[in-house]
Amino acid sequence: MFNNYSCKNRNKQRGSALTIAIFVIVVMGLLGIAIIRLLGGSSAGVIAEVSGSRALAAANAGVDLYLTELFPLDETAPYDAGANPSACPGTSLGGSAEFTQDFASHTQTTGLQNCEVEVQCRQLDLGNGQTHFRLEATGICTVGGDVYSRQLQLEASDASL
Repeated sequence: MFNNYSCKNRNKQRGSALTIAIFVIVVMGLLGIAIIRLLGGSSAGVIAEVSGSRALAAANAGVDLYLTELFPLDETAPYDAGANPSACPGTSLGGSAEFTQDFASHTQTTGLQNCEVEVQCRQLDLGNGQTHFRLEATGICTVGGDVYSRQLQLEASDASL
């Protein structure tokens, strides 16, 4: 009699382990897919942030290069020699001077590979031989098929304070 009772119980339990196993596999699969999507989204965000920072660094480097043309460092000239307005022929009324730099030719700037910068310069004569300059730089970096750009605006003057 005891044996018959055991057989009846076994027939009722048949297949429940399989149902639980399938449920666990499905839940773990969905959890794995969610984690993969989360990690993929965060890595794309990091790539965009780093590429944007590189584009900003390219814009900064372009402005620095342009400023060395605008305010040249000459050891023979006095400290307050002033600006070189011919480096920025654009005026506030008529156009602007443009400067484009591709960083691929500079081996020391490996962090700016696939980046370039466009700098525009405008000047305004303040009178008394003083000039105000407005520089607008756009740093552009290409990563894969994506293009990231950052803009920077800088104002400089050869006026003494």
